[in-house]
Amino acid sequence: MSLAKFRGFGAVLIAICFLFVGNLCAQQKATQKQGEKGEQATKLTLKDLPKAVQTTVQKETQGAEIVGISTENEGGKTIYEIETKVKGHTRDMLIDDKGNLTEVEEETSLATVPAAVQAEIKKSIGTAKLVKLETVYDGKKVMTGYVAVVESAGKQSEVELGLDGKKLPAAK
Repeated sequence: MSLAKFRGFGAVLIAICFLFVGNLCAQQKATQKQGEKGEQATKLTLKDLPKAVQTTVQKETQGAEIVGISTENEGGKTIYEIETKVKGHTRDMLIDDKGNLTEVEEETSLATVPAAVQAEIKKSIGTAKLVKLETVYDGKKVMTGYVAVVESAGKQSEVELGLDGKKLPAAK
């Protein structure tokens, strides 16, 4: 084998190794993210959902793009999470196995919330960088608070905030 062919073969092997390692890292990151939430999520398609859940999804996602569907087991109950994009921002929904909408989180900007709430959010997240802010609604679409996705020291986390923007106690 000539030196040129050997070098070409070596370059291909190195590229394959990089692809393998990159894929392995991505899988590990996804598993770690899942583990941080303390829940096991299963990816689904619309046709995998119970009929009642499908009906709610079709009603609630009109004009939206469905980005992902997953199921989680929370406290022994099956919850379906529907991730969507509407007019350029995210809107995620939680639906129980009977088709009841239990929660909606809709992306918003800090500038759109009242000034007093902005100040409390800034105070609540401290020096962390605000990555995303979501308005949270209950199943009846009554606003219940905010979720701030923040980044500090290279790690992302969520901070739950009340209607006044004050940090809520961590859920147990």
